[in-house]
Amino acid sequence: MARPRNTGGTVYPRKESAFWWVCYRARDGRKIKESSETADREEAERFLRERLAARDEGRLPAILSSKSLTFSDLGGMVFGKALQAAVPVAQHSSAKRERA
Repeated sequence: MARPRNTGGTVYPRKESAFWWVCYRARDGRKIKESSETADREEAERFLRERLAARDEGRLPAILSSKSLTFSDLGGMVFGKALQAAVPVAQHSSAKRERA
């Protein structure tokens, strides 16, 4: 009989890092290793529990994809929407000037 797979994860130190790292499996079985970005083991364990809850609720892919979001991407999203919203206002104000 096959041994059941561990559905939890582990918290472990890495020599080259001051932070605790976590290792867990995604729903599809891929092993995911990431830094908890904390030197406190209890906080790292809390981080792991949050990741496991997100995995079980199906929110993990969105969380992981947001980690690779760059500042430039974020700025484009924020200012792109602001510029799109500002264009009709600018066109509207220039139309008023032409009538005057």
